[in-house]
This record gives sequence, C-alpha cells and structure tokens, in this order.
Amino acid sequence: MAVRFFAMLAVLGSMLSATGAAADDPTPPPTLPLRVSAPHSLVALVTGFAKEYTGLNGIEITVLERSSNAASSELRAGNVDVALSDSETTDIAYHDTQIAAVPFAIVANTATGVKALSTQSIKALFEHRVTSWKDAGGANIPVVTIERPRRSATELLLESAFTLDPTRRADTIEDASGSVVAAVRSNPGGIGIVGLPFAGTLDGVSVITIGTAQPNAKTIAARAYPLFAFEHAVTFGASTQAASRFIAFITTQTVAWRENGFIPIRDLRT
Repeated sequence: MAVRFFAMLAVLGSMLSATGAAADDPTPPPTLPLRVSAPHSLVALVTGFAKEYTGLNGIEITVLERSSNAASSELRAGNVDVALSDSETTDIAYHDTQIAAVPFAIVANTATGVKALSTQSIKALFEHRVTSWKDAGGANIPVVTIERPRRSATELLLESAFTLDPTRRADTIEDASGSVVAAVRSNPGGIGIVGLPFAGTLDGVSVITIGTAQPNAKTIAARAYPLFAFEHAVTFGASTQAASRFIAFITTQTVAWRENGFIPIRDLRT
C-alpha cells in the first residue's frame, strides 16, 4: 500500500514539474494569420501596410477586397478580423476606430471662371436655382451638375453639408470621383463633388474654396470646412491583441496617408 502511495506522489510530482516548465517557457505562442478586408479604393494602400507590418513583426496578413457595406456581416461571420470601411458603425457590438480623414471637394471646370463659392451659392447651383455661371460670379455659360448615385455616401455628404433638396435633379450621374472629374473637365459649365484621394489628376478643373476654406487638415480640424468623412477600422467585439496592434500601426503611418491624399487622424488632433 505504501509503495502505491509513493508511486502516486512521484507521478503527481512529475506532472506539477511539467506544468511549471510550460508556464515558464519563454517561447511565444504561435501567431495566427490576420485577415483584413478593405474596399477597392483602399486595397493597394492597405496591402502595402500589411507587407510592411509582416516584415517588422512576422505576422502573416491576408488582405481581402470587400465593400464597406459588407464589412459588418463579414466581421460577424468571422470571415475577417479587421475591416477597413468608409462607413461608421453605431452598433455597440462592433469596435470602431477612426484612422484617417477623407477630404472631399467641390470641383468646377476652369472655364467657369469661378474659384470660390459660398455655401448658399453651392446650394443654389446644385438645386438649379442658378442656371448660369454668370449669376455665380463667373462666365456666361450654363451650369451642368454632375452628381453621384442617389443615397450613395458621397451624395448624402453633399446633401447634408448644403441642406440640398433631395428631390433635385442632376444633369449627369457618375459613380466614382475619377469619372466625376472627367465629366466636369469635358463640360465647360461642369460642377461636381469628388473625394480628393480618389480623384486622380485635377487638370482642367478647379478645387472650389468654400467660403474662405480649402480642404486641408487645419480647416477640417477646426470644422471650418464642411466636406470630409473618415476611414474606419472595425472589429467585431473587443479587438484581439493582434488586431489592435495592426490598427495602431496603420494609424501611425502618417506619411503614407498624406502621400495618398488622406489626412492622418493625428493631424486632426489639436
């Protein structure tokens, strides 16, 4: 009986010893790949961030192209760990981090002769209550409004900033900032709204000063300029350590954000 008792003590001792060794093992646990989604407009930039982060930390990151509208469902389904989105979520089940600002601009064909407009004039132009640029301080040519699809995020931003009549008509509808620029450039009386990081070359168009403000970090931080939105990094529930660290990393990439036409969130902190 005593032999069996001491044998059991020996087995128990070896188990405790093994547990202690495991707890003291300095080897870090294996890292899991991080799955990050981004809308088409951000895929190239986020892929660059991911490659740099992998090189620095050895964590494999897969970047998936997904629309902002799909972000919530993809996160909830567990298909991605972090979703980059141009839409804010107010659902408390998600954790939302603003990572950069997107400056938008009213652009007009240079033939209009107009470089600055009041908010009231912009409202009148888009609502077709002013139909000639002459009545807005420019050339005697017809106003041609180039807008975005109804209920799109950009169109809603335009309506909100200038309290536009939602039943107004547009002369032309374009689905992307680059195509809006092209349409404004090809119409001597053209006016439209674009996201500056996505607009491409602005040759042949003027970025309109709104009141006295141009789209930049200073005017947006002071809320003196009305046209801007945010890019968001979203997780479902509390962020994992890996997700939090990657979000923190991309938030600090100020040079890359600026080079691509965005305003780093740090530049808006006063």
